[in-house]
Amino acid sequence: MASNNFKRLLATEEERITPLPLHEIKQNLSGSMGVFKFFGQIVELYLPKVFELFVAAVGGSDTDSAHGPAKRDRSSRRSTVDNDPGPVAGI
Repeated sequence: MASNNFKRLLATEEERITPLPLHEIKQNLSGSMGVFKFFGQIVELYLPKVFELFVAAVGGSDTDSAHGPAKRDRSSRRSTVDNDPGPVAGI
């Protein structure tokens, strides 16, 4: 019976391909893990700050909303009317 061409192709490909040495596999894997670790550290460092930035941009605060509305200290903020020196004489 004639051999299947695909089976012969498979056999020649298996003979041609050499498996990677174990140390090379470990090196590639540790390199990939290093990249994932780096991105994980970046996300861990900056992602909470991005959320805080969005909350601050929409006017929220970082206090827990379960304790009631956030009270802002408005004593340090002055209106523009208080800072307006008025018309200056001599102009």
